[in-house]
Amino acid sequence: MLGFIKKDLLVSKSNLKIYLLMLLVYILLSLNGDFNILFVVPFLSTVVVISSFSFDEASKWNMYAATLPKGRKNIVKSKYLVLVILYFLTSIISILLAMIISYFTTKSIPYLEIFLTTLYMCVAVFIIHAIIFPFIFKFGIEKARFIIFGFIFAFAIVVGLITSNIDLSFINEEFEKINLLQLNLIVSAIGIISYYLSYLISKRITLKKEY
Repeated sequence: MLGFIKKDLLVSKSNLKIYLLMLLVYILLSLNGDFNILFVVPFLSTVVVISSFSFDEASKWNMYAATLPKGRKNIVKSKYLVLVILYFLTSIISILLAMIISYFTTKSIPYLEIFLTTLYMCVAVFIIHAIIFPFIFKFGIEKARFIIFGFIFAFAIVVGLITSNIDLSFINEEFEKINLLQLNLIVSAIGIISYYLSYLISKRITLKKEY
């Protein structure tokens, strides 16, 4: 298992200069107020994981890994764990950068806002990957790209239709009745459960897949 995780991290290391350049650009944009660094930096973890899928497909890694003891299970488990590790690391970096940028731009640090934004970003990232990972394991990264883009396009249309035709003011009224701690626990539970169920689905797909 550790070898699988180390392989993905080493693959990302080869593109480290590109990621650092992207990070520098986002920091400069954040200083100008064009971006919120909390939204951008964790996105790099997504780029790294998707790139690792492309590397595995190009190098036929999964065909070899499937022959190893518990190889099929480790193929899936490592991807899900790598995202958690990378997101945890990038979240720490983004929180520190957000505090520094906030201090230099406003002379204050909104700790609660930074924490909640990071939490909700974490849940959003895990739910998105909970949806797309099974498609990648089923069809491969190249074929899954079209499905993912189609899903995002359809999701955007549905959200647009709902927000433009339905009065959603009652949602705010309901949220006001919920304790902030309860809301955060609910949101966190949704993210964790979705991610775990996605892992079980991806594992089932991989165990039955022929390489």
